[in-house]
Amino acid sequence: MGIWKIETGKDNIEFGNRSDVCYLCAREKAAKEIIGPTEAANKLKGLLEGKKLLKLTVSGTALVICMDHIHKLSADNKEGNGDGAE
Repeated sequence: MGIWKIETGKDNIEFGNRSDVCYLCAREKAAKEIIGPTEAANKLKGLLEGKKLLKLTVSGTALVICMDHIHKLSADNKEGNGDGAE
């Protein structure tokens, strides 16, 4: 059993609404501007409205990742990132 419980059985690619914020974008913005994660998420609200995104329900909470980060992670995985996974 994993650490996170992820709901399965539904399509997780959705179109974003005003309140959706990419978790990874918010982390990057918080680190770049040296602000808290909540403040970073508030600054990013509305940017994903109408765009495709990955939305997972993890332990009852929605985890949103934008397609830009999905493609970036996929490209990094294909290139091989030095951890032996190819």
